[in-house]
Amino acid sequence: LPRPFVRTVGRVGAATTALTVLLPVRWSSHLINPYQYWCLVVCAYVLVQLIRAGLRSREGSGAVLGGCAVLTATGTNDILYNMELYDSVYLISFGLVVLNFAQSLMLSRRFVRAMFTAETLQGALEVKVAERTEQLAAKNQQLVETIEDLRTTRDQLRKVGLSLRIGAD
Repeated sequence: LPRPFVRTVGRVGAATTALTVLLPVRWSSHLINPYQYWCLVVCAYVLVQLIRAGLRSREGSGAVLGGCAVLTATGTNDILYNMELYDSVYLISFGLVVLNFAQSLMLSRRFVRAMFTAETLQGALEVKVAERTEQLAAKNQQLVETIEDLRTTRDQLRKVGLSLRIGAD
C-alpha cells in the first residue's frame, strides 16, 4: 500500500481515538457513523489494491486477499448490525481469525521458499569451496616446488663457494 495512504489511515484513526477519549460522550458518539463509513472506504481500497497485486502475481496476494475479504465482509456485517439495519450477530472476531490464518499461511510459504533457497545456495557454496580448495592446493604445491628449487639452487651455489643472502641488500 502507498505510504501516504497508510499515514492518512493512521492519522484518521489516531485523531478519532483522541477525540473519542477527550470529548464528552454526547459529542464523541457523533463520530461513530462517519468513522464506520471511513473504515468501509479503507477496506474497499485495500481490497482493490490486493486485487491489483493478485493480477500482477505478487507472492502471497491470494491468501491475503482472501483473509482481507473475509475481514471486510465480517466488518461490514458488524457495522450494518451496529447501525441496526438488519438483525445479525457480531462476526469481526471470526474475520480476524481468518485474516491471521491467511497471513500465517503466506508467511509459512515464504519461509519454506527461503529455506529451500538457503539450502540450494549452501550446496552451491560447498561446491565452490571444494573447487577453490583444490585450486589453492595446486597453487600451494607449485609454491612448495618453487621453494624446493630455490633451496636446491642455494645449496648448489654454496657448494661452489658462493655465499647467497636472500632478502638482504
